[in-house]
Amino acid sequence: MSPEELYKDEANIAKASDGRWYYTPDKFAAKLAFLIGSLAITALGVILIWDPAVRYLFGEQEMARITRIERNDPDTEPQLIRYRKEIPEGDYFTRFTYIATVDQEDGSSRDFTLAIGSRRNAFVNVNDDVEIIYFAEDSHAYQLYEHRTWSFGIGFLFVGGLLTSCAVPTLLAVGKPILIDEEAAEDLSEDPTHA
Repeated sequence: MSPEELYKDEANIAKASDGRWYYTPDKFAAKLAFLIGSLAITALGVILIWDPAVRYLFGEQEMARITRIERNDPDTEPQLIRYRKEIPEGDYFTRFTYIATVDQEDGSSRDFTLAIGSRRNAFVNVNDDVEIIYFAEDSHAYQLYEHRTWSFGIGFLFVGGLLTSCAVPTLLAVGKPILIDEEAAEDLSEDPTHA
């Protein structure tokens, strides 16, 4: 099959003055929308990782002890757990809030609410040691080595970065002819399925 027959219904493929065939990408608006969406996903990743990241880079880092866990079940009074025990599993609407205590140099202690809680299951227990990151003026802190602290931000950054790395060259290729390699064309004339 000749290139003329092969490409006759292709609006984006044309023969140039040099006698070779070129494909010219189009759909600028769709590719621009893809880039904007990719950048939005990346921006969401930055927003989600910003709070713990600035505390890690510029804040304080200490070992803390979980001193209280507040369990909130729907339609019941909050339960404050102050000693280590097996914490029964709740349902999806059960929320756990964790209070971590840092011992200060002057002998006093300071409480921080962990910014990342959990539902249904407690992921730490009373008297567990956790490493936290915080700013001195904050009432909340992040658990440094807890996947909940980092996973959403890193996940959105990874997906957004991957999509953006595909969207940029795709958008930049719009309107620029791409040479079709003649050697890559398949001869379908002898193929019985294309008779």
